[in-house]
Amino acid sequence: SHLNHLLLQTRSSPPPPIPHLNLSQVSDDHAHEATGWSFLQDPRNQTLFAGSERWILNHIINEPPLRDQFLKINRGSQQLSWEPKVTRDYLTQIDQFLEQLLIVCHLTAGHPARGTEILSLRHVNTLYGGHRGVFIENGLVGLVTAYHKGYHMAGSTSLIHRYLPERVSKILVYYLWLVDPFQQQLRTLLSQETVPRSPFLWPPGAGGFT
Repeated sequence: SHLNHLLLQTRSSPPPPIPHLNLSQVSDDHAHEATGWSFLQDPRNQTLFAGSERWILNHIINEPPLRDQFLKINRGSQQLSWEPKVTRDYLTQIDQFLEQLLIVCHLTAGHPARGTEILSLRHVNTLYGGHRGVFIENGLVGLVTAYHKGYHMAGSTSLIHRYLPERVSKILVYYLWLVDPFQQQLRTLLSQETVPRSPFLWPPGAGGFT
């Protein structure tokens, strides 16, 4: 229900049609090391994920019921600006969704990871953090966490692979595909300065993920 709300399904009638997603059609190069890379940047998925970064924003701008909720017109300058309370509420709903997603992933992906391990998951490669921990494989989302117990004795960490159920996998991909880009746009527009997209699936500070 939280995801439907973030995808504007409860805010207009009829709701905007959600793009179809078949995870078995998603390609992912696990060995690709470029900074900022994830399956969303894979050129083989270009058609599947086309227009994703502006999907929510375009619906808000183009559909009057949504535009009236999120935007207001300055009577003097006739310029559009974001409705502060509505946008803050939307960002709060993202934090609440991520809290629920964290619990679901923790409970459904096999043997639960430690809190510090799952909170360190990155959905894109980073310059210093290395490989991302969110992959697509055989139509499911795989989570890769580093297990540090015994590091001081062995001098190495163990990588633990866990897989999410199909339904949870789709929810997570819909979030990264459609909601997270809009979240970045919204925070940038509200602060009037560029807000970098966090590489973490659960960003530090969002919803208390620290």
